[in-house]
Amino acid sequence: MNFLQIISKWNKIAFYKSKYYDNYNFVFTNKNTLDISDYSNLIFFFKKNKIDVVINASAYTNVSECEKNREHADKINNKSVGYLARICKKNS
Repeated sequence: MNFLQIISKWNKIAFYKSKYYDNYNFVFTNKNTLDISDYSNLIFFFKKNKIDVVINASAYTNVSECEKNREHADKINNKSVGYLARICKKNS
C-alpha cells in the first residue's frame, strides 16, 4: 500500500514510519516537491506513485499572511484540498 503524506514541517508520522510501518511505502512531499494547487500535476503524481492513501498535513497557517493574501490562502487551504479529494474519489 502506498501512502502519500503532504507535510509543511517535520511530522511525527515520518518518525514512526521507520519504527511501526515497515510493510507500507510512504511518499513524503512538501511545498517544494509537490505543488498541490496544480491539479494536472497532482493527477500525474498520483498515477506515477500509485497512491492509495493520502495524509494531508499541509496548510497555510500564518494568519496575518492569510489575511493579507486571501487568494493564496484559499488556493492552499481550500481549492487544493478539493483537488486531493476529487483525485482520491476517482481512485477509490
